[in-house]
Amino acid sequence: LTLERLLAECEVAVVGADWGGADDLASLAVIGRRRDDKAWLHWSHSWARPSVLENRKAIAPALEGFERDGHLSIVATGDDMAEAAADICARVAAVGLLPEKEAIGLDSAGVALLVDALAERGLGAPQVVAVPQGWKLQTAISSLPLKLEARRMFHAGQPIMGWAVNNAKQELKGSNYVVTKQLAGAAKIDPLMATFNAAMLMFANPVVEDRRSYIDAAEIMVL
Repeated sequence: LTLERLLAECEVAVVGADWGGADDLASLAVIGRRRDDKAWLHWSHSWARPSVLENRKAIAPALEGFERDGHLSIVATGDDMAEAAADICARVAAVGLLPEKEAIGLDSAGVALLVDALAERGLGAPQVVAVPQGWKLQTAISSLPLKLEARRMFHAGQPIMGWAVNNAKQELKGSNYVVTKQLAGAAKIDPLMATFNAAMLMFANPVVEDRRSYIDAAEIMVL
């Protein structure tokens, strides 16, 4: 499952982002609703600064492997991360799949550069929204495993996502589940959190009003 295939097969798509500091990854997840059977398709990409490899030497080999896989990019600055992520969002918008409201969901922490890069591409409120975190992600935390089990959601089989899921732990706080890191610092879960953010938007059952009835996959790959 590639981004190109997701864009070709889906009737609507939303984007979730999780943006960390200099010692974290930045991640973007795209979830589309497939046209023929309404199943969800998922694809993600992540970015890291060289400082992460220096400061977290224990996970540096894994990150370098994800870069070789093409699922993570090592970039020089936070601006580079934001520009690359905003380009992906603009690509989804260009093929007419982003809804007019609540299309790009962000964790509100540390996203100023991304918000600015999105604005430069004509993407802002009400399409760009903050997604409440913590226990308010309960719907995504509880429902995504069930959708995967029922084969109502399909992912790209990206090793970085499996790694992030293995780094996460689910805890019951009060009457709600929250997801946190297994190990503070080195256990990165940013791709998973970006996925939760996208899922919260897709649970609202978004639609796109004025899109082309059919988009040729070859055309999408050129964009």
